[in-house]
Amino acid sequence: MEVVRLTNLGNLTLANLLDVEYNYEENSSQKREKLAKLWASEQEMNLFERLFTFYHNEKSNIFIAKEGSSYLLKSRLRKYEPQLNNVDKLIQRYFELGLVRIVDDSRALRDINKDIKRDEYANPIKHVSNVMIELTGLCNLYCKHCFRGGSREGEYGLTVEEIKKALVPLLRAGIRRIGFTGGEATLRKDDLLELVDYSSQFLVLKGVPLEEKLKYWYGTSDATVDGLLKTKDFVKLRKKLKAQLRMSKDQIPENAHNISKENTPEDVEKLLREQADKYLEEVKNPPIYDVNLDGIVLYTNSFFDNQRELVKTLKSYGNVIIQTSLDSVDEETMDRNRGRKGVFAKVKSLTEICKEEDVPLSIVYHEMSGAKTKKDQKDLEYFLNMAKVSLINRIFQLGNATQNNFDHMNENGSNNYIGALSSSKKHGDGWCKGFTRPVSLHIRPTGEVGNCTRAYAVPEEFGDIKSSSMADIVNGIQNTRIYQMFKDGSIERYQHELDKSSFSKTFNKSCEIVILTMAYILTKERLMRQGVENPVQRANEEVAKIYGFIN
Repeated sequence: MEVVRLTNLGNLTLANLLDVEYNYEENSSQKREKLAKLWASEQEMNLFERLFTFYHNEKSNIFIAKEGSSYLLKSRLRKYEPQLNNVDKLIQRYFELGLVRIVDDSRALRDINKDIKRDEYANPIKHVSNVMIELTGLCNLYCKHCFRGGSREGEYGLTVEEIKKALVPLLRAGIRRIGFTGGEATLRKDDLLELVDYSSQFLVLKGVPLEEKLKYWYGTSDATVDGLLKTKDFVKLRKKLKAQLRMSKDQIPENAHNISKENTPEDVEKLLREQADKYLEEVKNPPIYDVNLDGIVLYTNSFFDNQRELVKTLKSYGNVIIQTSLDSVDEETMDRNRGRKGVFAKVKSLTEICKEEDVPLSIVYHEMSGAKTKKDQKDLEYFLNMAKVSLINRIFQLGNATQNNFDHMNENGSNNYIGALSSSKKHGDGWCKGFTRPVSLHIRPTGEVGNCTRAYAVPEEFGDIKSSSMADIVNGIQNTRIYQMFKDGSIERYQHELDKSSFSKTFNKSCEIVILTMAYILTKERLMRQGVENPVQRANEEVAKIYGFIN
């Protein structure tokens, strides 16, 4: 019997199709239309969802299998097995897209069904909703704290067509956010904008018009308070509030509006109008990063020309956010740390432009020197009023940061020292789940696909799109050495071989320790295969060098 099983990619695709209405609400029809562009037809997409829906139903025991020349709906609870007509080409098409795999299996139906359910809940990309495109490894600054070690010469990046090809299966699977970073992504500004334009064809970056949104939520397209008050929900609320006019305060149900016999009918109408006005305001002015939309994020150091032109172009696509960073609110300190004059001014200029153009800007503030003077405090207040500012009091101890003194920004955590990794500890504080259950996939300038920005120099990751398709890469994550070292315990065993004198920096998170240990294991195992003498010492030296601990 040939059993049709969903792959990692197939399970993610099905899960996101089943959740379109829940995730996108009033924008769900638009999302389905955009997704359909990535299939041969809308029917092909809908049939995939319909055929395999029961694979994600905990109570279902049904699966698809081929016996002889016919596909059947198999179930251990049914004697009658319906035949699926005219699906041969369809199943073959899903196979080609990397959504299903065909497995010869003669075991009991109960065991087969258990494995099908396990495919879904143990899917390593189950939580992937983001893709980070490292557009280039090149950079135009010389930051003292750069965990990548500065501009990585030779890493111009993949071609636009290579990136588009890699994105297609992930977009089809329903990923919701795409980030563009580097290096410095604006060094390839034309390619950046081409990829933003391409992605926007399949992402919902603009919601439906106000009238349609009101129709979805309230059953009316009348965008006025009086129009809203005529809807069923408000008629029902008015009736409820009028009933409360006969109650004492202690009789009012918990979480109900504060209307009692002490109030008047006029108070009820006033509350209703205030409530309707509030709802209208929420519909007209949704949160900056609307949860019912997809999104694109540009990560930039701000050091590029024609800032307003780029900001306005990005704004035209809809839900696009820009993120930049500050090291200090002192201009001289900032420019000195970034290795070029004028960086602080560029960040401030971008901040002002985004505010004027009403484009969401997020600023990561590293607090390297703090706000010591009144002027510093005033400058910090300026940025806090202009953008969303995240205060960060740590620096990743990799790359350039290892050769510059940022130890004062890292409080050493009790769980975070070389040799302290343990699967019994918390994610980010002694352990990492990102390489077995990633929420984001990174496409590097070299073509490598991984999970973490800081793993840029790890010898092997999930795969390379220059030699494998993205579908094959994500479907084979369980077979990669990176995944297996977390599952078989080798990352915990081998960590004690790292030379603590070489990696003597303090860490307040487990990120650096995980990266260094992974790089060490992969390097040592390569050296052993090559028959190199003293593989432990050599691996320690290589990893220490590529991550900046020694010159």
